[in-house]
Amino acid sequence: MVVHIIGAGLAGLSAAVHLTRQGVPVALYEAAAHAGGRCRSFFDSKTQAELDNGTHLFMGANHALFSLLEICGVKSGAFVDEGTKIPFFNMKTKKFFQINLAHPLLSIFKAKRVLPLVVKSIMNTPKDQADMRMVFKTLCKCVQKDGNRVYLAKKSLNDAVVDPIVSYLRKNGAAIHFGHRLKAAYEEELVFFNKTVPLEKDDMVILALPAPALSKYVRDINEYATNTILNIHYKSNAVLKNGRSYAGLLHSSRADFVFVRNGVVSVTVSAADALLAQYSPDMLAGRILQGLAEELVAPAKSPPYRVRVNTGATARP
Repeated sequence: MVVHIIGAGLAGLSAAVHLTRQGVPVALYEAAAHAGGRCRSFFDSKTQAELDNGTHLFMGANHALFSLLEICGVKSGAFVDEGTKIPFFNMKTKKFFQINLAHPLLSIFKAKRVLPLVVKSIMNTPKDQADMRMVFKTLCKCVQKDGNRVYLAKKSLNDAVVDPIVSYLRKNGAAIHFGHRLKAAYEEELVFFNKTVPLEKDDMVILALPAPALSKYVRDINEYATNTILNIHYKSNAVLKNGRSYAGLLHSSRADFVFVRNGVVSVTVSAADALLAQYSPDMLAGRILQGLAEELVAPAKSPPYRVRVNTGATARP
C-alpha cells in the first residue's frame, strides 16, 4: 500500500512526514520544481539575494508546525525569537507603539486600533468580509502563555522550514516527484501531464491542494473567490528606527507590514486586489518605499527590488 500525496506545500509535506514516521510508504507529487508552495525561498538575480516568496511571522501558537519541524530535526537557532511585543508604526502620528501579547488586557485599547490590520494580515481578507469567529479563536491562541511569542526565520523559509522537511522525507524513503502536474485522478490511476501512475487496490490518495485547484479534480467543491498578496523586496541595508526586525503599519493606505533582514527590506500587502487595480506593481514599489522613509534609517533612494504578486493566495466563502 502506498499513499500518493498531490501537492508539496506545507499541507502535503506535513501529511508526508507523519505518514513516513508511521512507516507508511509515501509518494509525493508537486507540479513545481520545488517544495513549500508559497512558504518557500528563492535566489533572485535582480537583487542578488535569497528572498522569501512571502515573509512569514510564525506564532508560538502554531504547535502543529513546530512539532513538525522538531520531528525533522530543526533546531531553535533556525528562528529569531522576537518575544511577545508586536511593534506597530502609526503613519499619521509618525510614532512606534507595541502590543504585548503576554499582557493583552493592558493593550486592549491599542488592540482595537490595530484590529482591521491584524484581521487583514491573518485572513488575507478585509475585516468586513472575514469570519470573525475564526479570527477570535486565532487571537485567543496567540495570547496564551505557550503561544504568545513571535518568531521569524533567521536566514530564509527554505533554511528554517522547507529544506529540513524535504531532507527528512528523503532520508526516510519517501519518493518525491517534482514537475508533476496532475491532469486527472481516477480510482485506477493518477494521470499527470508527463506520465500516468497506476493505483493498486489498497493505495490511497491525498489531494493536498488549495480550494481553487481542488475544485478542478473533485466534484461539488466550490471554487471560492480569492484575494491577492503583494510582496515587494528591496535590496537595502536600511533598518527600522525602533531597532526591531519588523513592524505593522497603522493608517497606511498601501503597505501592511515591513520586515528588515539580511540586507533586504520586505513589504507585505494583504488583500491587495483593489490596490493593484489602481496602480501597477512597479508604481506601488516606488510609492511604498517613499512612504516608509519616516520609519526607516537611511534607505537607498532607488534600490533594486523584486515584486511578487501571489494571486489566489487565500480562498474565502
